[in-house]
Amino acid sequence: MVLSEDGRVFQPGTPWLAGSSATLDCCVANAARFTGLPFKEVLPMASTQPARYLGLQAAGRVTADWNAADCRLSNLKVFNA
Repeated sequence: MVLSEDGRVFQPGTPWLAGSSATLDCCVANAARFTGLPFKEVLPMASTQPARYLGLQAAGRVTADWNAADCRLSNLKVFNA
């Protein structure tokens, strides 16, 4: 697999995409931006809700600053339990 400078992930010698280079923080920000939902509702959709569905216990805590005007996360921190 190759990650190009423009963010495309592909297998050399083929014209097909092979995945995504989007990071989780980018996806969370996009979910808030595109749905208009507040960050406090979107973040659990990418963390605690899938974990609960899979029967997993929390392994720590994630915090971040949310700039609603720009729909951007900053100061992302992970705290292990």
